Amino acid sequence: MVPSAVESSNASGSSLDGASSPAPRVRWRRARAVVRRGLVIVLFAAAAMCLGIMVGGGRWWPIFLAWAIAGGLVAWRWHTWWPERFVLAAWLSVLLWLAVRSPSHDRAFRVDISVLPELSIADDTVHVTRLRNFERFADGTFEPRWEDRTYTLSKLRGVDMIVEPFALTELVAHTMLSFDFGDEGRLVLSIEARMETGETYGPVAGALRQFELGYFFIDERDALTVRGAKPGQALYAYPIRADPEHVQAVFRRVVAEANEILNQPRWYHIILDNCTTVWVRAVQHVRGEPFRLHRDIVLNGRIARGLHGIGVIDTDLPFEQAREKFRIDDAVREHFDDPDISSAVRAGREQSSGPGADAP
Repeated sequence: MVPSAVESSNASGSSLDGASSPAPRVRWRRARAVVRRGLVIVLFAAAAMCLGIMVGGGRWWPIFLAWAIAGGLVAWRWHTWWPERFVLAAWLSVLLWLAVRSPSHDRAFRVDISVLPELSIADDTVHVTRLRNFERFADGTFEPRWEDRTYTLSKLRGVDMIVEPFALTELVAHTMLSFDFGDEGRLVLSIEARMETGETYGPVAGALRQFELGYFFIDERDALTVRGAKPGQALYAYPIRADPEHVQAVFRRVVAEANEILNQPRWYHIILDNCTTVWVRAVQHVRGEPFRLHRDIVLNGRIARGLHGIGVIDTDLPFEQAREKFRIDDAVREHFDDPDISSAVRAGREQSSGPGADAP
């Protein structure tokens, strides 16, 4: 009889334990509800931030974000379906805004990116109208100046890739092309997001049609002093191994695209149409190749390493030594007021852009 009582007691205890803990199906239902509410908060907050950036240029996004979090908390507390509807409505608003916005040249752009150049090539003559040549001063101020210049296309003998890594991470950078016209000097192409006065650049805004795309042809002294004069800012000028004929073909292509921008504004895009992908696409077009995105283009702070790996950087040095050799920011600061800063920052390096490769 005693064992029977014990067994009865154990059976009873098992029954009580089972009643006190939720069944697996109940636990799964609760976990799914938690995940659903979490997704509501994340998606709603992301849509609200996008709307804030698009509508208010970044100034209204905290209000939208607070609204999104409040809606998410309601969804967390009550089992309702209206937050999902709000998420859908918010994202549809984002898509609608992106669809109806059109790029324009008629905005209050920042002074240094307010004027687009126009170029013409007739036979062997390149004429640049509205070339930027600001007078830069050591205190960060400048005197705006645009001018007209003429170059001889057949004298275009090489090109350097200028790389300015971002301060937060060297995985991302601003890149420019410096075209070498020999005794006629260098002409820099900088492809940029055109920000309005008071706007600041941001990766999310760069993906949401907030900035127009601009092609700027700049005197190299202007380009180097604005990019490399800040203390602690690294700047590199990598000579590219390419035949002059190929460099001239790439130059013709980017000139044609720059002139197209004058008649048909385009949006800047942080991945598809940025300072690097645009000229890489031009190079691949000249070579008759389809445009391909890869890691060293998206993370363009790595592009010099990638080009060095396939022999396009004009040097026989290992990459780390080449990187140090072609670093020019100290020289830019030292020769800030030198009219011939282009030669000064390249003193002592091997001849750039020699023949033997097919592409920048």
